[in-house]
Amino acid sequence: MSGPDQLDALADQTEGQGLQVTAEALRGMARQWRRDRHALENAEAELVTVNREATAFVRRGKELLAQITHSNS
Repeated sequence: MSGPDQLDALADQTEGQGLQVTAEALRGMARQWRRDRHALENAEAELVTVNREATAFVRRGKELLAQITHSNS
């Protein structure tokens, strides 16, 4: 069990003891954790895409520079 699942389990235990406010707070933290994790995964995927595009852009720039240099020789 990891992060948000542990918070949910703790919320269940807390709720069983009649501590509703704490259980609600723990469930809220678990939901936020999941949202943050999802946002981070999306950001990482976007970074991979941007890195791939930047690499292609640099490669193309080097190719064009080589063509210009070769044609001026």
